[in-house]
Amino acid sequence: MDPESETQTDGGRVRESDSRTQTEKPTPTGRDRRGRRIAVPPPLRPSPGHSPPELPVASTSYLPPPPPPGARPLVSLTIPKFRQGSPRHKVKSCTHGAPPETAPQKERALEESPLLRLVSLQNADGSWDLDPQLAAVLGVSETDARGRMPSKDVAPSVWATVLAVVWLHGRATGQHDEWELLEAKAVGWVWGQAGPQLSECLKAANTLLGCSIGPAVFGL
Repeated sequence: MDPESETQTDGGRVRESDSRTQTEKPTPTGRDRRGRRIAVPPPLRPSPGHSPPELPVASTSYLPPPPPPGARPLVSLTIPKFRQGSPRHKVKSCTHGAPPETAPQKERALEESPLLRLVSLQNADGSWDLDPQLAAVLGVSETDARGRMPSKDVAPSVWATVLAVVWLHGRATGQHDEWELLEAKAVGWVWGQAGPQLSECLKAANTLLGCSIGPAVFGL
C-alpha cells in the first residue's frame, strides 16, 4: 500500500473518527458524595409502539383488612346528634313507669275519691271498723251509723262491713272491676261472723244508705 493511500486512509480514518465524535453525544457525568466523577446512565427510552406500564393510583378511601377467622366483630359506636339550641345535659324520662307519689299527692287522691278512701280503711281480714272515717265515706254520721244497728248482739265490725259492701254496690257500680276482689273477701268474712243476723243487717243498711241491694249479694 502506498503512503498516499495510507495517508488518505489515515485521513479518512481521521475524518471518520472526527465525524463519529461529532455525532456521538458525550456520556453525562456527575459526582458522588466524595466529589468523585461518576458516569450517570442515560434515561431509558421506550421502544416505538410500547407504552410504559401504568402505576396503581392510591385510593382515597381506606378499607381495613378483614378480621381473621374466629375473631369477634368490633362494635360500632354511634354519637348522638343534639338539636340546635337544646341543652346537651337533658335526659329523657323513663316511660316504663310513673314516679312514686308523694304523701300530699296520696292524701289529695284519697280526698277526691271516696272509693280509694274506703279501700284504704279495709282491714287485712276483709272487714271494716265502725269509726268516723268510715261514716264520712258512707255519707252519714257515726251517731246515725251506730243508732241504726239492727241489734245489740251484732258486732260493730260486722255492721260496718255490711254497710261498706252495700255502699260499693249502690255508689260505685261503675268501678266494679276495682273492688270486686276486696268485696268478695269482705262477704266471706261476714258469712263467718254474722250468722242468722245477716238478713237484718242488710235491711237496716239499705234503709240507712238509701239503697236497694238484694240478698243475693251475700249469698242469701
